[in-house]
Amino acid sequence: MSLHPLQSLLVEPDQSGAFYLTASDLGPLLDAAEGLGFRCVTVDLADCTDKAGLLRQLAAAFAFPPGFGLNWDSLSDALCDLSWLPAEGYVLGLESPGALREDCPDDFATLVAVLEGVSLAWREAGRPFWSFIALPDDEFDALAP
Repeated sequence: MSLHPLQSLLVEPDQSGAFYLTASDLGPLLDAAEGLGFRCVTVDLADCTDKAGLLRQLAAAFAFPPGFGLNWDSLSDALCDLSWLPAEGYVLGLESPGALREDCPDDFATLVAVLEGVSLAWREAGRPFWSFIALPDDEFDALAP
Protein backbone atom coordinates (compact mmCIF):
# COMPACT_ATOMS: atom_id res chain seq x y z
CA MET A 1 0.00 0.00 0.00
CA SER A 2 1.36 3.40 -1.01
CA LEU A 3 0.79 6.22 1.45
CA HIS A 4 -0.17 9.75 0.51
CA PRO A 5 2.77 12.12 1.27
CA LEU A 6 0.88 13.64 4.22
CA GLN A 7 0.21 10.17 5.61
CA SER A 8 3.89 9.27 5.25
CA LEU A 9 4.71 12.17 7.55
CA LEU A 10 1.85 11.65 10.00
CA VAL A 11 2.81 8.04 10.80
CA GLU A 12 6.22 9.18 12.11
CA PRO A 13 5.99 9.73 15.89
CA ASP A 14 9.42 11.38 15.91
CA GLN A 15 8.09 14.16 13.70
CA SER A 16 4.94 14.91 15.70
CA GLY A 17 4.44 18.00 17.79
CA ALA A 18 2.45 21.24 17.84
CA PHE A 19 2.49 23.20 14.60
CA TYR A 20 0.88 26.28 13.09
CA LEU A 21 -0.67 26.02 9.65
CA THR A 22 -3.14 27.86 7.47
CA ALA A 23 -6.80 27.15 8.10
CA SER A 24 -7.16 25.80 4.56
CA ASP A 25 -4.50 23.16 5.23
CA LEU A 26 -6.23 21.66 8.27
CA GLY A 27 -8.91 19.73 6.35
CA PRO A 28 -6.49 17.79 4.12
CA LEU A 29 -4.35 16.89 7.15
CA LEU A 30 -7.37 15.60 9.04
CA ASP A 31 -8.48 13.59 6.00
CA ALA A 32 -5.03 12.04 5.68
CA ALA A 33 -4.94 11.20 9.40
CA GLU A 34 -8.40 9.65 9.37
CA GLY A 35 -7.27 7.48 6.45
CA LEU A 36 -4.59 6.08 8.76
CA GLY A 37 -7.05 5.20 11.51
CA PHE A 38 -6.01 8.15 13.67
CA ARG A 39 -8.40 9.72 16.13
CA CYS A 40 -8.98 13.27 14.91
CA VAL A 41 -10.42 15.87 17.24
CA THR A 42 -11.21 19.39 16.09
CA VAL A 43 -11.96 22.19 18.50
CA ASP A 44 -13.31 25.55 17.34
CA LEU A 45 -11.91 28.20 19.64
CA ALA A 46 -13.71 31.14 18.02
CA ASP A 47 -15.67 31.92 21.21
CA CYS A 48 -12.98 30.83 23.64
CA THR A 49 -11.40 33.73 25.52
CA ASP A 50 -10.07 32.18 28.71
CA LYS A 51 -8.29 29.16 30.15
CA ALA A 52 -11.36 27.65 31.82
CA GLY A 53 -13.36 27.79 28.59
CA LEU A 54 -10.47 26.27 26.67
CA LEU A 55 -10.09 23.39 29.11
CA ARG A 56 -13.85 22.74 29.11
CA GLN A 57 -13.89 22.61 25.31
CA LEU A 58 -10.93 20.22 25.18
CA ALA A 59 -12.48 18.03 27.88
CA ALA A 60 -15.73 17.79 25.94
CA ALA A 61 -14.02 17.18 22.59
CA PHE A 62 -11.91 14.32 23.97
CA ALA A 63 -14.66 13.02 26.29
CA PHE A 64 -12.32 13.18 29.28
CA PRO A 65 -13.35 10.90 32.15
CA PRO A 66 -15.22 12.36 35.13
CA GLY A 67 -12.99 14.11 37.59
CA PHE A 68 -10.99 16.03 35.01
CA GLY A 69 -9.61 19.10 36.75
CA LEU A 70 -9.59 22.40 34.92
CA ASN A 71 -5.82 22.86 35.09
CA TRP A 72 -2.78 22.30 32.89
CA ASP A 73 -1.55 19.21 34.75
CA SER A 74 -4.91 17.50 34.33
CA LEU A 75 -4.94 18.38 30.64
CA SER A 76 -1.49 16.90 30.15
CA ASP A 77 -2.35 13.78 32.14
CA ALA A 78 -5.58 13.17 30.21
CA LEU A 79 -4.01 13.76 26.79
CA CYS A 80 -1.09 11.47 27.66
CA ASP A 81 -3.51 8.66 28.52
CA LEU A 82 -6.46 8.55 26.06
CA SER A 83 -7.00 4.87 26.89
CA TRP A 84 -10.74 5.44 26.38
CA LEU A 85 -10.04 6.55 22.78
CA PRO A 86 -7.73 3.88 21.36
CA ALA A 87 -6.25 4.77 17.96
CA GLU A 88 -3.17 4.36 15.80
CA GLY A 89 -2.35 8.01 16.43
CA TYR A 90 -3.98 11.29 17.36
CA VAL A 91 -4.51 14.63 15.68
CA LEU A 92 -5.86 17.71 17.43
CA GLY A 93 -6.95 20.55 15.19
CA LEU A 94 -7.48 23.91 16.84
CA GLU A 95 -9.52 26.27 14.71
CA SER A 96 -9.95 30.04 15.14
CA PRO A 97 -7.59 30.54 18.10
CA GLY A 98 -7.36 34.31 17.56
CA ALA A 99 -9.43 35.48 20.53
CA LEU A 100 -7.64 33.19 22.95
CA ARG A 101 -4.22 34.17 21.59
CA GLU A 102 -5.11 37.85 21.92
CA ASP A 103 -6.98 37.81 25.25
CA CYS A 104 -4.79 35.26 27.09
CA PRO A 105 -1.37 35.10 25.42
CA ASP A 106 0.28 33.45 28.44
CA ASP A 107 -2.37 30.73 28.62
CA PHE A 108 -2.13 30.19 24.88
CA ALA A 109 1.66 29.80 25.16
CA THR A 110 1.15 27.34 28.04
CA LEU A 111 -1.31 25.37 25.92
CA VAL A 112 1.23 25.05 23.11
CA ALA A 113 3.89 23.96 25.61
CA VAL A 114 1.53 21.34 27.09
CA LEU A 115 0.73 20.03 23.61
CA GLU A 116 4.45 19.75 22.81
CA GLY A 117 4.96 17.81 26.03
CA VAL A 118 2.06 15.50 25.19
CA SER A 119 3.55 14.85 21.74
CA LEU A 120 6.88 14.00 23.35
CA ALA A 121 5.23 11.54 25.76
CA TRP A 122 3.41 9.82 22.90
CA ARG A 123 6.61 9.85 20.83
CA GLU A 124 8.33 7.89 23.59
CA ALA A 125 5.43 5.41 23.45
CA GLY A 126 5.93 5.07 19.69
CA ARG A 127 2.63 6.64 18.71
CA PRO A 128 2.11 10.01 16.97
CA PHE A 129 0.19 12.84 18.61
CA TRP A 130 -0.08 15.90 16.39
CA SER A 131 -1.53 19.30 17.24
CA PHE A 132 -2.29 21.72 14.43
CA ILE A 133 -3.18 25.32 15.20
CA ALA A 134 -5.03 26.74 12.21
CA LEU A 135 -4.51 30.43 11.53
CA PRO A 136 -5.95 32.67 8.82
CA ASP A 137 -3.53 33.01 5.91
CA ASP A 138 -2.59 36.62 6.77
CA GLU A 139 -1.80 35.72 10.40
CA PHE A 140 0.17 32.67 9.32
CA ASP A 141 2.21 34.79 6.90
CA ALA A 142 3.00 37.20 9.75
CA LEU A 143 4.67 34.33 11.69
CA ALA A 144 7.31 33.89 8.98
CA PRO A 145 10.77 35.22 9.91
